[in-house]
Amino acid sequence: MKELNGIETAMRMRSFHSDTFLVFVTAFIDYALEGYKANAVRYIMKDTLDVSIKECMDAILRKMRTAQIVFSFTEGERKLYTDNILYIESMKHKSVFYYMETGLTHYQLYGKLDAIEQKLSGYGFLRIHKSFLVNMKHICKINNYTAYLDTGLKLPIPRSRYRSAKEAFVTYKGAI
Repeated sequence: MKELNGIETAMRMRSFHSDTFLVFVTAFIDYALEGYKANAVRYIMKDTLDVSIKECMDAILRKMRTAQIVFSFTEGERKLYTDNILYIESMKHKSVFYYMETGLTHYQLYGKLDAIEQKLSGYGFLRIHKSFLVNMKHICKINNYTAYLDTGLKLPIPRSRYRSAKEAFVTYKGAI
């Protein structure tokens, strides 16, 4: 690169997008420590790329699944771990978050489930019903038009969404 080197580019990116996952791929080990100043996930040598890329992507997926996202609830602003969101239910004009802390906690906000689904895209959430957005991490199985959660709860899946929900869940389980 002519104007900026990789480290400078990463630092500039970091100033605009602090949550971006950065991975350095290089032929030179000399700058590895500098790469971590930019909060890089990995520093991969080009000659080991074919071996290292899978582990690197697995690490990024683990980090994505343990992300925190801020929501403005009726109870106030909260930062939630995406892994701990069990599911979200739409009730009239409110969306109710079922969140695992020391026990099951409920948070409410005024907003459409469509907007929440978009905000949580990429974190393993599945729209199984017009009123339910479920964290696939907490689904044990999908069978007989029902999503069975690890808490023992059963959520209905309408016939129109069943096949796509089951396919998305099988794909998700195969990826982890």
